[in-house]
Amino acid sequence: MRNISRTIVSALPILAIAQFSAVRAEAQNAAARPTTQRDAQTDARTNDKTASTHATVGKLDRRTSGDNVRASQLIGANIQNDAGDSVGEINDLVIDGNTGRVRYAAVTYGGFLGVGSKLFAVPFDAFHVKRKSENSNDYVLVLNVTKDQLKGAEGFDKDNWPNFADRNIARDLDQRYNVDRSAMRSRGSQRGDRVRNNTNNPAGAASDRARDQNR
Repeated sequence: MRNISRTIVSALPILAIAQFSAVRAEAQNAAARPTTQRDAQTDARTNDKTASTHATVGKLDRRTSGDNVRASQLIGANIQNDAGDSVGEINDLVIDGNTGRVRYAAVTYGGFLGVGSKLFAVPFDAFHVKRKSENSNDYVLVLNVTKDQLKGAEGFDKDNWPNFADRNIARDLDQRYNVDRSAMRSRGSQRGDRVRNNTNNPAGAASDRARDQNR
């Protein structure tokens, strides 16, 4: 019995230390929780604001749904930069005959750029769409371009269009307007992998659809 008593007595400090450590850890976690929650709430508000500011090109057309937009809503559309300055307007579109994708917009620059009456090809991926103001339901087409970016750019007239199949022209335009095709190909490859995986995994397909709907 004495040995048992000694064992119990010697164990008491260890138990006390362990209990103290557990209490301290819980207190630290409790103190950290409000900060974590505030950070999460801040991130959520930031993401919501970004989502409401930037939108897909389909937002330019109130008669269509999703990401779809009529060409009539793009041709003649005014272009702004993110600061709200007028940049120019879209005069025409160049569509890839094989994929049906809009590859380039033929733009006339006006406003503070004032490059004259020539047309300039701009990769369509260089544009984005955003709300006119935080509480507005109207959207504008945005292209962030500067005078420095246009130095050396060769415009063309409506009767003499560039050969957009020329890889040198395509490369120059992508570099001039900071369009990263490699990143786009990577995202496209990931989407392709999702489609292939979901073909053999219906549950995964349903999960992806639910995630896409919540974005």
